[in-house]
Amino acid sequence: MRVIAAVVAALLVCGSAQANISFVKNERVNNDHIHQAGVWFTGEITNQTVTWLLSVLAQLEADLPALNAVDIYISSEGGDMDAGYIAYEALRSSRIRLNMINIATTASAATLIYCASPQRYTLPKASFILHPSAISTNGENYLQPDRIKRLQEENALYSEMFRTIYADCTHIPAARLDEIVSAESGRALFQAEEAIKMGLVSQGVRERRSYDLTYFITDRDN
Repeated sequence: MRVIAAVVAALLVCGSAQANISFVKNERVNNDHIHQAGVWFTGEITNQTVTWLLSVLAQLEADLPALNAVDIYISSEGGDMDAGYIAYEALRSSRIRLNMINIATTASAATLIYCASPQRYTLPKASFILHPSAISTNGENYLQPDRIKRLQEENALYSEMFRTIYADCTHIPAARLDEIVSAESGRALFQAEEAIKMGLVSQGVRERRSYDLTYFITDRDN
């Protein structure tokens, strides 16, 4: 299948439900014969982008009765921790095999999405950033002691969430995990080879593939 050539030759249908979601489908192939699809997710982790991702996956499952696997190509610097955790829990329950593939940089809250599947791959030059949670003061310039305490308590919960997921998703020693989630000075930057050794990448290096149906999700307007 030559997807790019088919696009140029107008043999594929290119569609978009909205500016941030587009797809390319090979119209020569019936939906009943599509066993694998691709999803490219690039951008910040927000409630909106996570909703788009979950909606696309639900649409694929509904439209493709023979579908058994979706390759999710992800590049994201992170974003909202709650949105990342929602995606993590939702993706873990998918009946379809999800193959996570880091295509550039997967960092912070985006690592939660990456860790949602046991099938985790990376491109050879991709990298990962694991670091402590951070919580917003919502623009408050002056904080009372009780407000500071509440923020610290909330942030501690997020840090424990990251630590628990990383402990399940990697082979990183407990002491190193404590460093990663406790202070920005303890953050971890893993290149592909080291991420494989740490178990963050569970299936090794993998190059991109072509599909009869590919969705593209971005946080940038076209």
